[in-house]
Amino acid sequence: HAKLIKQNGLIKHLVFHTYDRACANQLQQFLGLFKSMLTSTFSNPWVFLKTPTTTGSEADDMQDAVLPSFDDTKERIPKELTARSGTESALSRVLVDIPTDPDQIDEAVDKVQMLVLKTYSFIRSQICDQVELFA
Repeated sequence: HAKLIKQNGLIKHLVFHTYDRACANQLQQFLGLFKSMLTSTFSNPWVFLKTPTTTGSEADDMQDAVLPSFDDTKERIPKELTARSGTESALSRVLVDIPTDPDQIDEAVDKVQMLVLKTYSFIRSQICDQVELFA
């Protein structure tokens, strides 16, 4: 096939043109999905912070991934809820520690800025990890 492509300029042009169109189409689909993910993530970052839990062995065995059984799913749901509520309680503790008194406004501003920086740093790391999967 490579010999035929090298010999015939029209075939070469059509093959490369088709490849370029396919790449452009995939790029548009990826950008659309990426934009949707960013929009949903930044519209409610607290939801994004509640990531699902996977144990080390589950994450390592992804090449052999199969749908879990009904019993496995029933067993995992309480673990997921516990892990997600743990994240929520940690966030609640941080929010409660932010002073609300007018005379402590400087400390409150510093704590809110740190919370925002940590939140968006985590989101940035997660998004970069996801984008790296596509690379």
